[in-house]
Amino acid sequence: MELTKNQRAVLNLLTEGQLRITTAEISDLTGMSRRAIADTIDSLIRKGVPIVAERHKPDNGYYIASNREELYRGIAQYKQQMMTEKRRISALTSIDLDSWKEKFVL
Repeated sequence: MELTKNQRAVLNLLTEGQLRITTAEISDLTGMSRRAIADTIDSLIRKGVPIVAERHKPDNGYYIASNREELYRGIAQYKQQMMTEKRRISALTSIDLDSWKEKFVL
């Protein structure tokens, strides 16, 4: 399968199993922006690479799932992120733009 320069660079840095690499480390090694890294990881996942992430320090970072347990643990992290984003969207949609400032001392 054809890979872009960025896809190849990121894929070469990811390892299978529990050894993780952070976005900052990928950026330092490739010169890519955080946004470019996120887009590249998304494109690799859509191509079929089982990239997952641990989002809790001190073990945060990306890795390639090497078994079902790692894959499902990574999926759980993404599901948690989705729930957080859904709560944020819900809160934003309920804000009254004409009166929100009255609730706060600015």
